[in-house]
Amino acid sequence: MQLSKLRVETFKRVEEIEIDLADVNVLVGANGSGKSSIIQAVHLACCLIRQAERVDANKTATVGVDELDYLPTDDYKTLGHGANWGNKEQSPCSRVTLTFEDPENGNNKEAKCTLRSARNAGISISGNVPPELTATLRSKTRFFSAYIPGISGIPNKEEKKSKKSILKACSFGDSNIILRNALLLLQNIDPNSAS
Repeated sequence: MQLSKLRVETFKRVEEIEIDLADVNVLVGANGSGKSSIIQAVHLACCLIRQAERVDANKTATVGVDELDYLPTDDYKTLGHGANWGNKEQSPCSRVTLTFEDPENGNNKEAKCTLRSARNAGISISGNVPPELTATLRSKTRFFSAYIPGISGIPNKEEKKSKKSILKACSFGDSNIILRNALLLLQNIDPNSAS
């Protein structure tokens, strides 16, 4: 299965966009036009799909803020477009749809998720991940997506941090202040290991 299209609705700067994908994709636009918002929405959705206990259209699952691999802002309720996320069915939320195409038969499968604020500190997710996409999107050991913000202003020295602190700092776009820690973490990953 190959990712062929993505759709983001009501996330940060993005009201609604659908993008047909090729092998290489370039987003072009003015500062503040929503390029990063698209990438952040897709990566957050992928992280939540992987980390949530379940992804079901009729039930919600919650991933606590402390459990998240990635969060584009500390104030996650503000991730909605034009309105803060709510925690009820009809309240403001964001939606991400990933469309995959089977190159052998041309059939499409869609993974859909709706993101909103949970009643407690966390993000609530509901949606659908077809069985054909479960191994790709729900694996606990192989990540489907990565978001790597640019780096600038690297300090002369830094103190050693925990893995969780490194991942959070990188996801917030603060990778410049923990660059050495991130490189050390990457160096210690065994490429032949499943975890």
